Formats: sequence, structure tokens, C-alpha cells
Amino acid sequence: MSLTATALLNGLLGAICGVRFRVHVLIPLIAMAFVEVAILKQTGMGSVVWSAIVLITVLEIGYLIGSSLGTLWRYAGRERVLPNFTKPAPR
Repeated sequence: MSLTATALLNGLLGAICGVRFRVHVLIPLIAMAFVEVAILKQTGMGSVVWSAIVLITVLEIGYLIGSSLGTLWRYAGRERVLPNFTKPAPR
């Protein structure tokens, strides 16, 4: 599996965790990204570090997107998020 496919899967995993969990779940996910890179690339340490940085960045961006979507979905169930300014104010 290439680094690109792993990065896309990490982004998807970050988005799913962003919808379901709080920010503390990122700590084990970041550790898992280091393990993924160590398994995928058994070459020099420099390439492992750069690949880990890419995977962690994609994971956090996915988490941010998932967290934003989760917040929007929670507020979408309510009737009105913003006040209705078209009706006249009660007197």
C-alpha cells in the first residue's frame, strides 16, 4: 500500500473519529500513524519522519473536517440555529 492510499485512509479515519470522539482520541491515532509509517517504510529515518508528518497532518485535517461536520449535524436537528429576523419583534 502506498503512502498516498494510507494518507487518504488516515484522513477518512480522522473524519470518522472527529464526528464520534473528542480531541483526546488524536493521541493514540498519532501513535498509530508512527507505527503505520514504520511498517510501510523500513528505510532511512528521514523518510520515516517526513512520512509520519504527512500522515499526522492528514489525520488532523480529517479530524477537523469530521468535527465540523459533526457539529453541523447536531445543530441541523434543531428548528432554528439563528434567530428569524423577518418576523416583527413582539411588543
